Formats: sequence, structure tokens, C-alpha cells
Amino acid sequence: MTTKRHRGDRLAFRAIPTAIIQQIALYIPDSKDFFSYLSCFQDAQGSGTLGDLQHFLKLSTQLDPTDLWPKLRLRQLTPSLAPSVRCITRFFTTIFVFEVYDVRLLEQCLHPQNVVDLFAQPSHDGLCAWLTAPLSILPVQRITFHAPDNVVSDLFVEQLGNMPNLVSLTLKESYMDMDSMDPLFAFIQVSSKLTWLSLSSLYVSNRTDRRIAVSRRMGARPPRGTLQGRNLEILTEWLRRCPVRLLMLGKWSMNQDDQPGAMALLHAIFASSTLENIMISCTPLCRFAAMTSFAVPNRMQSLDFIMVWLNDTAMASLATGLRHSSITSVTFQFETIHTT
Repeated sequence: MTTKRHRGDRLAFRAIPTAIIQQIALYIPDSKDFFSYLSCFQDAQGSGTLGDLQHFLKLSTQLDPTDLWPKLRLRQLTPSLAPSVRCITRFFTTIFVFEVYDVRLLEQCLHPQNVVDLFAQPSHDGLCAWLTAPLSILPVQRITFHAPDNVVSDLFVEQLGNMPNLVSLTLKESYMDMDSMDPLFAFIQVSSKLTWLSLSSLYVSNRTDRRIAVSRRMGARPPRGTLQGRNLEILTEWLRRCPVRLLMLGKWSMNQDDQPGAMALLHAIFASSTLENIMISCTPLCRFAAMTSFAVPNRMQSLDFIMVWLNDTAMASLATGLRHSSITSVTFQFETIHTT
């Protein structure tokens, strides 16, 4: 009886149109269930039944199956794996890329609908080759990057103008030339898709300043970057123009005469109808909160002010502005609160 039932099950499977079998697989949310389902059709005719889905089974013998479904996380890519990887990337939009640095090989695995999120970068020795491949041949959607020296930062910011799909940019712990700041903010100014921006711990030096180079070799850092008036204007315009979801600014200086630009930026932050997360750390922007108007109710979800300077008037203004908001997380870590 058991043998007849199993034979009947196999006949029933074969009666299902292959297109339906393949479509059902794409609606299975659990990785283990997904591969169990595919294995039901892994027989002599499995390749014809599963089509390109058979490559999931093939890759699961060499890669972690949980990295293959329901999201595709690439942690390894070799020429021998590439043909099968290309067959499965067509089932995804976003490819999450980790320790894969062969840009050309990765590009060969992509289809027109694919975008990539880059979560790792090579060691210092391989960075320049990775950037000059060039990196911008990939449809990069999200990238987290840190530049260990000025040469690398120059190469990176040169790539930004050729990344029209970029939605999220995180640049941190980077050493930059002053000249590199212009193309960085020029990209923010013209980007139509960027909605997630984190700029923190950028150490900026002048190319001609020999003392900086010497102090760097001795372990000292160049001064942290300064948000000039034009930079503040660009950030303000970006917040008004794009549906920004996150803004993080960490360890920036500001000039005393740029108060109008700082106030305009703060107003744009709290007037945004899309901004969900804001973090300002070690940046003298918050002191102008007392002169900022707040949208009521505010739609922000999280607000972090870390090591900032506030007086009691600014603190009271913030408390009033956030009173009727939908915020769920607030972190205040003050350098000092000045009372009047």
C-alpha cells in the first residue's frame, strides 16, 4: 500500500504544470521548507520540472542554505559558482553582498532588475583595485564605507556620481582631503534616490599641509570635518526634496557665522514628514534648537543627541516640540546643559 501511495504521489506531482510548481516555490517564506519543497522534485526529470530553481539545490551543497533563501546573501563567489548564482539572482531584486570583492565576476551574475547592498570592503591592500574596477559598474543601492587614507577617499567619492541607484550611504572613520568634500556634497545635492545618510568621524586635511601628514604618521588625526554654510544648505535642500528616512551626523565642527544655515537645517529636520531616525553626535547643531519650530505632531520614531551642548531654553523647546510626536526612542547624552 505504501509503495502504491508513493507512486501515486509521484504521478500526481508530474501532473502539475511545471510553471505552477515553480511559482509555488517562490511563495514559501521559510528556508528549510523551501528546500524541502524543491527536493520533492529532485529526480531524473527534476531539472526540467524546476528549471533554474534546481540551482538552489546545487548551491545549497556548497553554501549555507539560509543565505540562499528567502534573501540572497553572497559571502562567497568563485568562477565555478558564478553560473549557478546567475541562474538564481533572477528570482531576487536586492542582492546582499558581504565578502565578495571580484566586481567584474559579481557583475556577470546580475540581471537588469538587480541592485546590490554592500556590507563589507576589502583590506587596505585591495581597496584601490576594488574601487577602480570600477565599483560603480555595480548597481549599488546601499554601501557602508570607511577610507583609511586620502587616496582611497578620493577614489570613493569619484565613484558616487556614477551610482544613480544609491539609496543609503554610510561614510565613517574616514580620512579625506578638503577637496573631496565638494564632490561628496555635490552627490547629495543631485541624488534623486538617496534617503538614508550617515556621515560620521570624517577627518579632513589640506593636501598642502605637510604638518598633517607628519602628525598622521605619528598617530595623530587631522581635524574633524566642518559643515560649511554651503554644506548646510545642501543638506537642508535634500531634506525638503527627498523622502529622507534617516540622517546621522557625527563629530562635525561648524563655523560661528553659519547660524542661519544651522537653523534652517534643524527646521527642515523637524518639519520632515518622512524622517524616521535622526542622530546628531558631537556636533554643535543642537544649540539652535531653541530657535527651531516643530511640526506637531512630529512623525519621527527615534532621536539621539549624543555629547551635544544645550541650554535649558533649547531643552524646553525640544520637550515641547516632541510632546505630541509619535516618537518611540529618545536618547540624550549631554556634554553640558547650560542654565540661564
